[in-house]
Parts: sequence; C-alpha cells; structure tokens
Amino acid sequence: MKKVLISLLMISVLLVSVGFVMAGPAGYNWKAKVFVGTGMQYCDQRFGITDPVACEAAIGEDPDDHLVMKWSEAWHMAIFGPDNIRGGPDTLSWSDAVDQYGSAWVNNQWNGMFPSGSGESYHSRIVWVGTPCDDTNPNWSPGGYCIWGQMEVIHKQGIDATGHYWLAHGIPAGYGA
Repeated sequence: MKKVLISLLMISVLLVSVGFVMAGPAGYNWKAKVFVGTGMQYCDQRFGITDPVACEAAIGEDPDDHLVMKWSEAWHMAIFGPDNIRGGPDTLSWSDAVDQYGSAWVNNQWNGMFPSGSGESYHSRIVWVGTPCDDTNPNWSPGGYCIWGQMEVIHKQGIDATGHYWLAHGIPAGYGA
C-alpha cells in the first residue's frame, strides 16, 4: 500500500509539473526581472495588441519568434518603478535610478530558429548612457550606437539567411564595465 501511495504521489507531481510547463504563464516575471514568451505575448502584455500583423508593425519582429528579456534593477525602477506599472507615478528618473541601483541595462534575445519562426536569431545589450548620446559622453562605449535618445546598444549580433552579422560591438561590451 505504501508503494502505491508513493507511486500515486510521484505521478501526481509529474502531471502537475508537466501541466504547468505546457500551460504555464509566459511573460513578465517582475521578481526575476525577466520576460519570457513570444513576440505576440509581448505585444499583448506590453501594448494590448492581439493581431499578429499589428504586432509585427509595432515591434518590427516576427510575432511567432521567441523573446527573452532580462534587465537590471535600475532599468526596472526607471521603466516600471516598484509598482511594476510602466511609466507609473513612482518611476525614477534614469539618473536617479542609476545613482540608487547601479547601471541600467536590458538584454534582449530574439530566437526564430525553428520551423514556424522567422529563421533569424539575434542578441542585443542596451545600456543607459544619458545625454549626449554620442562618443563625447564619458559613459559611451566605442563601437556602439545610440537609440531612444539616451541609450546605447553596446552589443548586437545575430544570424539569418545571409549568415552571421554584427551591428554593434562596443568596447567594452559588458554591463557596468
């Protein structure tokens, strides 16, 4: 009887685990400061967009591709604040967030290297540098490029049908270096 109960318990745990993995939540994990999901899930959770054509227009990526984003505490406080509401009243300025929490960065990994995907995969690292967003800024990494007025892409490389490519390779290309 004891073996039967243990077996039933193990099967129950396995079924619950498989069910959670297959139907588990995708998207933002505020505590871990990550987003894991598809481009479509990002569009839905970020913009409320549920149409794939509108999603691709909004994000410039294939909505079926997989996305993993990771970000620092400073990035979180400047974008979401402690209440996890994008642009909410408790968000900090970028400079205050960096002063209080260290460097502000986000890491994006798009993967469409599967049968129904785009066939592309790339990885980028973006850091807050402030203004001016150019090589006169002491926070600037040579080899990067400016986006969003005060962010620098310090690393962007990927692979597509044409082969491997580099769009940014800042020196240094690491966070807080």
